[in-house]
Amino acid sequence: MLHFTGGWSWKGADDKALVDRVAKGLKPAGITWGEIATLVELEEYAKSHGLITHIKKVSLAGQHELGISCRGTFGKLFDLDALVRDYARAGFDASNLSSLAATRLASALKEWSDREKDDPVTGLLLGYPVETTWAVMAGNVLPRYREATSQPG
Repeated sequence: MLHFTGGWSWKGADDKALVDRVAKGLKPAGITWGEIATLVELEEYAKSHGLITHIKKVSLAGQHELGISCRGTFGKLFDLDALVRDYARAGFDASNLSSLAATRLASALKEWSDREKDDPVTGLLLGYPVETTWAVMAGNVLPRYREATSQPG
């Protein structure tokens, strides 16, 4: 749904497009899932672009997760004080962002495991525009998406 944001969608794109967007600085990080052999190949591609990666097993049968991120800390990559103010202006408490200043993006991505987590940290990690994260947090995006994509029974 929000994989690439800014007009990009997963449909018709391969996973290398995700790596390319992170490598070009258009997205701070990304996650994809699949078979281990495919992800190892993609991980090498990401590393060849100087990106930090991790692969870990997920609960889906036979599936693994590949996390890809740029180098740096939240404090170096983002204006955290401005983001806290932006979220407050929209009625959301994002004061937890300030505590991430010294946290490496790659470390946070590796620990992030709640695929449904609707919070400012997820928005930052995956490069969502602030307004998109607001809509997700307010319940204006994910419930309709989940309803539209759910399978009966």
